[in-house]
Amino acid sequence: MTQAIKKEFFAYRNGIVASQLRAAGDPHEIIMGCLFADIIAITRHYERDAKLAQDLWNDTRHRECRLAAPMLYPIEEFSKETALTWCRSIESIEVADVLCHRLLKYLTYARELSQLLAQSDDALQQYTARRLTINLDE
Repeated sequence: MTQAIKKEFFAYRNGIVASQLRAAGDPHEIIMGCLFADIIAITRHYERDAKLAQDLWNDTRHRECRLAAPMLYPIEEFSKETALTWCRSIESIEVADVLCHRLLKYLTYARELSQLLAQSDDALQQYTARRLTINLDE
């Protein structure tokens, strides 16, 4: 199923956006340049599935996979351990924003997670803590 979703990303690719993201320093090796709305539309064709989401998340080279993964992980199956593992592997502000907005804010332990991340020395984890707190306070 991972290959099927990647084919959809390819179909929605946008070279201009991909070039702009690369020029702006996006850390991913593979950037299709899919717009966020396109990623949302693509993920709506799939049922939430922990294995699919984890497979996408594990593809750290591919921007669109990292952005789609939080949209596909079943909230009730997302353990605190998995949440911490994912948060510790965030490589960009964009990924942090999507993870917080599409998954983390729905977790029953979201405030506790935010507090744990805020104690980190890592700037992206601290950013994720702040972003998650903002999402919770909306």
